[in-house]
Amino acid sequence: MSKLIFYGYLICPFAQRVRFALEALKIDYEFVHIDLHAGAQKEEAYLKINPFGKLPSIQIDGKVVYESLILLEFLGDHFGGVFPKDDFAKAESRIWANYFDQNVASKVFPLFGLKKANNQEGIEKQAQEILNNIKFFTQKSGLEDRIKNNPQSYFNGNQLSFVDFVVAPHIRNIETFFKLFVGRSIYSFAEPNESIQNFEKYSKNILQSQPYLSITDKLKQLPPIETNSFLKEIGVDSIEKFNYEHFFKEFHQKKFLS
Repeated sequence: MSKLIFYGYLICPFAQRVRFALEALKIDYEFVHIDLHAGAQKEEAYLKINPFGKLPSIQIDGKVVYESLILLEFLGDHFGGVFPKDDFAKAESRIWANYFDQNVASKVFPLFGLKKANNQEGIEKQAQEILNNIKFFTQKSGLEDRIKNNPQSYFNGNQLSFVDFVVAPHIRNIETFFKLFVGRSIYSFAEPNESIQNFEKYSKNILQSQPYLSITDKLKQLPPIETNSFLKEIGVDSIEKFNYEHFFKEFHQKKFLS
């Protein structure tokens, strides 16, 4: 079997889902950084790999798979370890990953439009909707009980798995958006609520896990500068100068708020 090639972009949440899984499962892979900022995903070279011009993609044994949720399923089928072994727990994982995708992750990008329009009322309304959906997710998925029993738990217990890979990049984006562009925590928009507090504990667990940190705050190395035009723009040319939140703020400021 040839080495897996992973095509992604450092800050793309959909690419981060799959890279998080690759790190958690300790799968050996080559990271090919597609310069999203420069539009490299729409160039002919990449369109030959993924005709939709989207990230991420993986190539293994000369064959290509894309779309983040399908890629996670593929990794589970090909390498194992993505899903719990019990078939009912596996089905529940799919149900709740799908719920989070449709009802929380989908709310991230509209926040930037509201911010650009200086629509504070709209941001607060969006925050409330996100928190209501997080509350439902936490209560109905069984996550709340697992966190009560073990405050260090991931979605399915002590091992990172499918739902964690789906949730982490998007909840990080939400938390970071509110911290940097609103000046307060997303959780501060909620009335004191045990379910929200338990979700916040869960979020910290996955975002402080070593596999997640290794693709965000504690990178081992930067992508090559020739595929990294935005970091070059903001003067980050070494791993010592890299700060994930600074990168997030500058990238989204330029892409969505300028």
